[in-house]
Amino acid sequence: MPNPNTPVFPSAVATDSILMVAANRGFSTLALPIDSVQTQITVTNGTVFKYPCLVQIDTEVIYVGTISGNVFESCVRGYALT
Repeated sequence: MPNPNTPVFPSAVATDSILMVAANRGFSTLALPIDSVQTQITVTNGTVFKYPCLVQIDTEVIYVGTISGNVFESCVRGYALT
């Protein structure tokens, strides 16, 4: 997975894996507390999300690479310098 904070334009063509497309406004709560560096985040209902996706926890935006049940995996923390 490329680093989403690395600029790729105008030297590359935009793809779905680079550009985020809003599909829904899924909502869930954290099932377990998280610290500032975790790359796996467990929520109470991960089924309302499709990946890859962006989620927001407080003021931080997080890129979620994959989802396994209720666990967000391959997360990139501090997306878009948040």
